[in-house]
Amino acid sequence: MAKLLFQNAVFDKGTNLTVRRGVKWDVVEHHDVQIAATQEPDKILATVDIRTEVMRFTDMRTDDLLHEHDPACRTWDDLYRRMQEIYEQFDEVAIVTLIWFDL
Repeated sequence: MAKLLFQNAVFDKGTNLTVRRGVKWDVVEHHDVQIAATQEPDKILATVDIRTEVMRFTDMRTDDLLHEHDPACRTWDDLYRRMQEIYEQFDEVAIVTLIWFDL
């Protein structure tokens, strides 16, 4: 079973989105994915099914970011800055996987 870790484990009721660099999450089993905070990875907050879409960061739609789980990352510029903090040498043409899940 896959575990999706969050540095900022803040979620809305309903649809949530997280963006991850690369394609790892597009190829894992999409059922029964565990959600946990990075600080407490053994404390499972939820088990969800995920939906994914792979694209370049620059191709993300503004509408998608309305569901971003972290309120501080709901604009392209804010999410871009955060991705640069998390991933070394992250640039706007990086391949990312958008991961949607419902809580």
